Amino acid sequence: MRNSSSLLPTRRVAESKIRLLEAGVRLFTRNAGEGVTVRELAREAKVNSALVSYHYGGLAELMDAVVDRCIQDLRG
Repeated sequence: MRNSSSLLPTRRVAESKIRLLEAGVRLFTRNAGEGVTVRELAREAKVNSALVSYHYGGLAELMDAVVDRCIQDLRG
């Protein structure tokens, strides 16, 4: 059985992925996907820029996830 302190890093990892996706939605929709950088995304999400690759594989894959998220939101 895990103690609560061992769950904290897992929760932070999940939260950083969500924050990156939400930052991606904001920045990609604001800029129509043009000129958004990994650094800008990380700054907006308040996470380390290496987490873009860790969670999504790269900027293009994060953009794909943003598009998927927007489609889901439109479908309700």
